[in-house]
Amino acid sequence: MGRNSWKAAQGPALFVFMVLLGAALGWFFIPEPPPRPYVSKTTTDEAANSATAGRVRYAGNATFSQEVLSSPVPVLVEFYADWCGPCKELDPVIEDLAREMPQARFVKVNIDRETAIAGFYGVTAIPRLMVFRGGQVVADHTGSADKARIKAMFGS
Repeated sequence: MGRNSWKAAQGPALFVFMVLLGAALGWFFIPEPPPRPYVSKTTTDEAANSATAGRVRYAGNATFSQEVLSSPVPVLVEFYADWCGPCKELDPVIEDLAREMPQARFVKVNIDRETAIAGFYGVTAIPRLMVFRGGQVVADHTGSADKARIKAMFGS
């Protein structure tokens, strides 16, 4: 390889090296976008007219005690993640139950954002459903469930 051909090859090689270096640095230093929040499958018009508007709530570290532990009514808590397929399959079931059971509260906790709550309750697999009564867990189920199974968790 002659001296001139080596210099000619250095330009493209340096360019490829710089592109790869930039991609690697971007992978390490550019933050991952935040997870998208849960969005109900109902349309905006349906939600405005629905009896469940505001019935499925979200709890985090700041609101979990108020929404769940201090609730005067039984509470179904679904531990979920935005990327979880079975969790998404449960959405319409939970929404239907929220309409059918006004005497209960339905709360979702995102395990990716609320790691302290998930860790405290030993959530290692999702979806995880827990029914709280008087601040205590009275029923627990891991995995997908149908309406009848979830109603049975409430004791009805």
